[in-house]
Amino acid sequence: MAEQLAQDARHGPGHRGPQDMAGSLRFPDIVGILQHAAKGTNRVPFDPVSPCLQCYDFTPNERMARRRILVGEIRDPHSTSVPSCLPAAGTPPASGIAKRAWRAQCDKELKAPAPASTKEVNLQQRTEILQITSGFTQVVGLGLRPITTAKKQRPRIRTMDTDILSQRGYGGLGADVCVVVIGRNEGQRLIDCLHSLKSHRERTIYVDSGSSDGSAEAAAKLCAQVVPLDMTIPFTAARARNAGFDAVMRRWPDTAFIQFLDGDCELDAKWIATAATFLVMRKDVALVFGRRRERHPDRTVFNAICDREWDGPPGEVPACGGDILIRASVLKDFGGYTCGLIAGEEPELCIRLRERGWKIWRLPSEMTRHDADISRLSQWWRRSVRCGHAYAQVFHLHRASPSRIWTRNLRRAVFWGGLLPFAALACTAFYPAAFALLLVYPLQILRLALRKTPKSGNRWIFAAFDVLGKFPEMQGIAQFHLNRLINRQQRIIEYK
Repeated sequence: MAEQLAQDARHGPGHRGPQDMAGSLRFPDIVGILQHAAKGTNRVPFDPVSPCLQCYDFTPNERMARRRILVGEIRDPHSTSVPSCLPAAGTPPASGIAKRAWRAQCDKELKAPAPASTKEVNLQQRTEILQITSGFTQVVGLGLRPITTAKKQRPRIRTMDTDILSQRGYGGLGADVCVVVIGRNEGQRLIDCLHSLKSHRERTIYVDSGSSDGSAEAAAKLCAQVVPLDMTIPFTAARARNAGFDAVMRRWPDTAFIQFLDGDCELDAKWIATAATFLVMRKDVALVFGRRRERHPDRTVFNAICDREWDGPPGEVPACGGDILIRASVLKDFGGYTCGLIAGEEPELCIRLRERGWKIWRLPSEMTRHDADISRLSQWWRRSVRCGHAYAQVFHLHRASPSRIWTRNLRRAVFWGGLLPFAALACTAFYPAAFALLLVYPLQILRLALRKTPKSGNRWIFAAFDVLGKFPEMQGIAQFHLNRLINRQQRIIEYK
């Protein structure tokens, strides 16, 4: 007690020395730094005696801001305590040689290594903080990097540890989450999907879109409720998700978050807890999703292409896929998905969300394992046709919106899959040498292959299919506009 009073008198109330930091890290300290860094403010709420600053080396800009706080050039409005690493010379000199000497002394003490007696304690603190923040620093963009006394001691944790988040008092882990699974003739894939939900199966709704392989009967034994869609109305994935959401809200009106899942996916055991915790922390984010992987990417090149499509850098993104965790209140306010879309209903919802100020976030965590099961070129072609149809339909629906997406995808498909081959063939009738325009395609394949990293598999095959895929995408675009002109409704395009 006497030592604590002496520390308070010397460094200010609430100071904790390195000996008594272990096991008492304040999670709000870390969250405060991350949140202010996300806002881009220059006055980060540094607490110079918090364990965050004693366990991390900051980026050059943040180190300069911290040093300016220490030497008195700027004031930290969030902290009234005196930094323990300040020289015992009182207030900083006003100017001149004395002030430069003051700064040099501050920098020297900031860069000084930890005493030998505290190295073990600091290593434990660094490990705990990395476990808490490793996922979020990639998302927020804060340049935190750990100080390590030896290279072999650096913790290599790349996902958010939900157990530590739970210990720090965040209630997102216990939030009421329900699951909506949609499918059509998924068979064993659906059974594997429902088994992966484990304890969440008690609050799971399966929506069946006219399966004929016994999927509905098998799901009835593994989830809370099966909702069959009315076959007299053309069914789409958007309509199935809306039906599942309505069933959830009728049965469990207190639901906070909805996890949407395709019937050919298996859910990672830690995903729901991780995603729910993130939504609890970030009130400005409407939905989150993580890493979706193909179950058998080495089986066919088409599965490998799908696995590459699912990947992307974490952080704020303009759109998402089908597997997401979303706030139930937000989805209710926006009226659910647009039922008239045969594909692309998730990115279309994201457009409406971003127009109202909501954010879409990709987390650096494992989410689902998907089984595309594409073994033939004809399956890949139909899937690409569906993509092109979605590009055209969603773009046409939001053509006046500043948040529209897929503009570049649409233009590329029209140019490479329509305008260029048409121009080459049309000009050949008058000038045979114009057929040489088609040589642009192998040059484009070469350009795309050189841009891809060697570790991404066979980059030449990926580049070739990227160029070849523009033709079925153009077919889907033309199909949408033709249906629009003759007022015909497009039915779903299935590739399995």
